[in-house]
Amino acid sequence: MNDDNQTHADEAFEQAAIGYEFQGKPLFAFSGSREVAAQRMGMRAPGLSEEDIETLRSGHFYKGQLQDVIILMWLCSTKNASELTADEVKAKAWTVQRARNNPEQAYEAAEKWAASCGLTSMTGDAFAEASMTMFAMFRNISAAEFRLEIEGGNQTGESEPGKV
Repeated sequence: MNDDNQTHADEAFEQAAIGYEFQGKPLFAFSGSREVAAQRMGMRAPGLSEEDIETLRSGHFYKGQLQDVIILMWLCSTKNASELTADEVKAKAWTVQRARNNPEQAYEAAEKWAASCGLTSMTGDAFAEASMTMFAMFRNISAAEFRLEIEGGNQTGESEPGKV
């Protein structure tokens, strides 16, 4: 691994340990369960098309970026079922697992949450902060997967990206 890739991978792990925030509130990690729920809810990132990537490189937003940002920020603000308090269970609070199983209703809940955060259009501070956070998360996930592929492999000794 060259020095630039090693530095970026090290920064990715450091940032993952620190965590991310949105509007001053800590976010949960973009775990596998959150990724599945996000995909079911319609999130396109991080698997963007070449056309979307070129759109971003040219300084513009890709089609569906607001939706992706809303889904990601909401899911990373939402607890797993095992983390709910008794009051949250009683109130039928949204969980990542419930979102995965009810994607349409989950997106409606995410939109309501986004409105309460001022995340309703691709202009304004909330969208800028959420987009920067989303891209930082995905950039760091990619660097971490790259580091695992180069350094680690899995318990069988095989080297596969993203598997340990």
